[in-house]
Amino acid sequence: MPFGYSDKIFPYPAVQYIPINLYEERIIDDWSYPFNEEVKLYISSNPAVIAKLLDKYHFHSQEINNLASNELLIILLNGSINEIKYRGHKVTMVGTYNKNLSHIFKIKKDYFYKQKLNFVIYNAEGEELASKRFNLPQKPF
Repeated sequence: MPFGYSDKIFPYPAVQYIPINLYEERIIDDWSYPFNEEVKLYISSNPAVIAKLLDKYHFHSQEINNLASNELLIILLNGSINEIKYRGHKVTMVGTYNKNLSHIFKIKKDYFYKQKLNFVIYNAEGEELASKRFNLPQKPF
């Protein structure tokens, strides 16, 4: 049971995971969007895409600071994230479902050594809440 969670969430030994720090977090606890009860995950490094998402879901743009070139913005609707670990192509997030909560935060792209990533959110019991594939922009060498 790596990190105290089910082997379904973290099937490999704990030393094989890279912990990822969330920062510039915003938890919006009075958020609601009609007809949207499922957990939704959005990931972007593109400021234009982020602006459209913020507008679509009625977030104020001042809730988000400028995005640096080495950052990803993650928007989670109807839940919050407690921790993130990375291994290979999979970014594993453990969080909770909450219908009136949104969690917006940034992470550094520097953690990732693969370009094609699969972000998956589980609750503490091992139930998958949401997932999203994301391709990092090419790194210049």
